[in-house]
Amino acid sequence: MMVMGKMSVKLKTEGLTQVVRDVFFIHELNNNLLSIGQLQDRGLAIVMKDKACKIYHPIRGLIMQTLMAANRMFVLLATMIT
Repeated sequence: MMVMGKMSVKLKTEGLTQVVRDVFFIHELNNNLLSIGQLQDRGLAIVMKDKACKIYHPIRGLIMQTLMAANRMFVLLATMIT
């Protein structure tokens, strides 16, 4: 699959907004691909255990969590910045 471009996504949850830059968009997936490293670069901690992914902010604690989908992906809903 080809990467169609890079963009920034804004992850908004519980009053906290994180902007992650250079997220790959792959048209065939109809989604963006966000790497664990990109989240860690923003100072977030990621724990994957028991088919769940939890994302922690260093001050606010747990800010986001999701369960593993059937395709072994973790889906996070985000708003794209144009």
